[in-house]
Amino acid sequence: MTKKTAVETRVRPSPEAKHAKAPPVAGEARFPALLARHRDRAVLRHDYPAVLCTRRPGPVVAGLSSLVDAALRQSAPRGVPGERARRLALKVEALLRAAAIRGGAGKLSAAFDRAAAEVLAAAPEDGREAMARELAATKSALGTDGELIDGDVSAPERILRHAFREIEGARLAAARREVDDLAHRLDEILRADRMAAPEARRPEALRSSVGPGFAREFDFAALSKMLARSPGVPALDASRRSRIELALAVLRAQRFFGAGAFECVFARGGDALAAFRERLPEMARFMKAVCVARLEVGGAYRPEIHDPWFASFDETSLGAAEI
Repeated sequence: MTKKTAVETRVRPSPEAKHAKAPPVAGEARFPALLARHRDRAVLRHDYPAVLCTRRPGPVVAGLSSLVDAALRQSAPRGVPGERARRLALKVEALLRAAAIRGGAGKLSAAFDRAAAEVLAAAPEDGREAMARELAATKSALGTDGELIDGDVSAPERILRHAFREIEGARLAAARREVDDLAHRLDEILRADRMAAPEARRPEALRSSVGPGFAREFDFAALSKMLARSPGVPALDASRRSRIELALAVLRAQRFFGAGAFECVFARGGDALAAFRERLPEMARFMKAVCVARLEVGGAYRPEIHDPWFASFDETSLGAAEI
């Protein structure tokens, strides 16, 4: 082997070395060069931040960029006349996106005002008034409001919770109104029964029912005698009174609607199933009270028909609609 050949042998890279990756430098993050400009999410236009919308009718969740696009189509003139309004809106959108990524952007309406003020502060003073009008028109055309959230690990849960509250909210409110109305009407039946009792027609009872403000305006002794001669309302029999009192107590203590309601959000399916099974007996008691109340306030309860049916009413009696 000649000296030249030996030198060439030493400097020529081996096939393994030619395809080997360079060792990473400590603290250096590898990133494809073609995607380098996409490393900063704050300067990219994408679906996040999302807006948890609270105005109805409208979407439950919407991407900020889609809301801004729709607002500009409505508020900004097409073509060159609307170009400045579009640029201003996109600057505000970029600031909102950066704020959401940092955390604590808050409501869209308030965050839009802060970002618009920042954009206007950097604009020439002689054009700020017109720019402010254009941004106000864009904000008005957004048509919704709600919390701005970034697309981090908490986004799926926050979106699902918000969607449940918004979509189920109307149904739950309607159910609560019916429960409250049934409880009120049952209470009125019991109150009328108490007022029809002879004890309620005594002068002392009549005076306490009127209150001190009008106590001097009535002759309660004469009123008591007059009411004693009137036929009054037939008193409730003991079984019906007991039935109404029990239904009323269950409706007032229920924990399915309103304040103090059961927690219905679980991290594991097994926990949700266990809670469902545990609450089934109370579901049955509640639905039995609702059915009894509906029949009683409608004057349709027939003991000979309904007593045997309600005597065997339990969780197996619940259908899909009741559950």
